[in-house]
This record gives sequence, structure tokens and C-alpha cells, in this order.
Amino acid sequence: MKSLNVDGEGRPVQYGVTCFNGDLVQLVMEQE
Repeated sequence: MKSLNVDGEGRPVQYGVTCFNGDLVQLVMEQE
């Protein structure tokens, strides 16, 4: 899974790559 967070002007501020070991992964996302 890859993610990219941007600031209010659309500039990238954080990039992440995550690997999961398993057949089932549940993601819960909430807007701040």
C-alpha cells in the first residue's frame, strides 16, 4: 500500500509504503 499526503496547496509533505503479511487487512480511514 502506498500513500501520499499533501498540504493545503497540493505540495507533497509525506510519502509512505506499507507491506502487510496476511490474507485479510481492514483499513479504517477518517477525515480530520
